[in-house]
Amino acid sequence: MTLFFIISLCISPSEVNTGDVFRVRVVSKENDIKAVFIEDTIRFVKRDTIFVGFGVVPYKTGPGNYWIKLLSQNVVDSTLITVLPTKFPAETLIVADTMVKYTPKTAKRIKNERENTVDVLSGVTPYILFDGEFIPPLSGIMVTSPYGVKRIINGTERGFHMGVDLKAKKGDEIKACNDGIVVLAQYHYLPGRCVIIDHGLGIYTYYIHLDSILVREGDTLKQGEIIGYAGSSGRVTAPHLHLGLYINSHPANPISLMGLGF
Repeated sequence: MTLFFIISLCISPSEVNTGDVFRVRVVSKENDIKAVFIEDTIRFVKRDTIFVGFGVVPYKTGPGNYWIKLLSQNVVDSTLITVLPTKFPAETLIVADTMVKYTPKTAKRIKNERENTVDVLSGVTPYILFDGEFIPPLSGIMVTSPYGVKRIINGTERGFHMGVDLKAKKGDEIKACNDGIVVLAQYHYLPGRCVIIDHGLGIYTYYIHLDSILVREGDTLKQGEIIGYAGSSGRVTAPHLHLGLYINSHPANPISLMGLGF
């Protein structure tokens, strides 16, 4: 028997930009459902008869209409989401030569740290660790470098900006965007002092260039708890906070998640 689904995509009228997060809300009497978007599985949490899940448009996704397919034991349903044409500008930065030209020892360290970070961000806690909307990590937010811009560092293109840079002074309090568990709290060569929080369902927030860290790996956090202080550790041009967001291992635009809840 096919049941009737109500689907809510919370990025305007089913239209999103590359890198944006969207929410799928499903009303159903099914015990369990999942959704597939492009090649990603969207995981849901159930509250009474309401299922809520979060997806992201991967960075290299072109404009067009894409299906979100809902699957369960008794139901197959689908809806379209529109990805709008998105253009990202280039941004030129000048940093110390030691932050772009590495000794063999430093290059090995960077490689190991990147692999460790990728391993952390690719894990999926199959249940939810947060409750409610995500909030900004600073009292006031001003984006100084947006998500997706092409980074040209010391004259060489080095990929795209996988998060947002937020204006911050050294010593400004950095707060957890939502409840979760600290899965990384370390000093890495390029990110500097950094913290990753697992929020469940494959959702992670990533805070880098901190001046100091107040939490440890394994700590359970509540939304708004201070995890450290803003600074200029790692590869930077000035004190600020780089805020990253990862969903299903994809770097997403953190601003698009702020205010999204159930």
